Amino acid sequence: MRTTRRAAAAPTTAPPAKKRMIVHSAKKVKPGALKRMYESGEWSDLTITVKDSSKTFAVHKTVLCPAWEFARAACTRGFVESKTSSIELPESEAVVDAILRYYYELPFKIPSAPTLDTLVKLRVAIDKYGTEGLVREVEQTFKQYMEGEDYPVLINTGLLVFAEAGECMGKMQQAIAEATGSKMSEIVRDVEIWSKMQESPEFLRTTLLEILPSPPVLLSSDSDESSSSDE
Repeated sequence: MRTTRRAAAAPTTAPPAKKRMIVHSAKKVKPGALKRMYESGEWSDLTITVKDSSKTFAVHKTVLCPAWEFARAACTRGFVESKTSSIELPESEAVVDAILRYYYELPFKIPSAPTLDTLVKLRVAIDKYGTEGLVREVEQTFKQYMEGEDYPVLINTGLLVFAEAGECMGKMQQAIAEATGSKMSEIVRDVEIWSKMQESPEFLRTTLLEILPSPPVLLSSDSDESSSSDE
């Protein structure tokens, strides 16, 4: 009896990614060509769909595969996606769009609300899919958007940031702790928000360390040292 081997599903995370510059297969790309290709979907040979959404991105293997290990693995290693030319991602439309824009050398767009939440989820996706070239811009944008935010927004964002595991969130955790620390006089007077902040002990601890003075360093005097040596 003849059996057929069923193609395996593509991995949900990318293989360990090496930091690299974006390199497209085309030797020369006319200014604006990648932008037109991404926005129009012309000559697309790969579809990326957003799970739990009707949004579909018509993209190009010649753009993504040379520069993105995740896409290359899905399209060339015998996974279902290599046969269907369709990849489904669980992230939000805004997050997927930001990652794809990076590979098309376009600035990423962030919706007006909830901006900070989207940036946190984008930072998680960057680590998941190995899109290291976006890290600095996303973290800087995160810090910029925190300026002027009310403390309830900072608390909600802080809880989200500290709920994510991994060293990749370190800079965002530090940034939200610094921003929240500047609002602590208001936060401790708001019983509801103060109680909410305590849902994350690590968030609270990191924020308090930002505002508490450093412990004093006790140095023994020369006289104490000399008297000790005489004894």
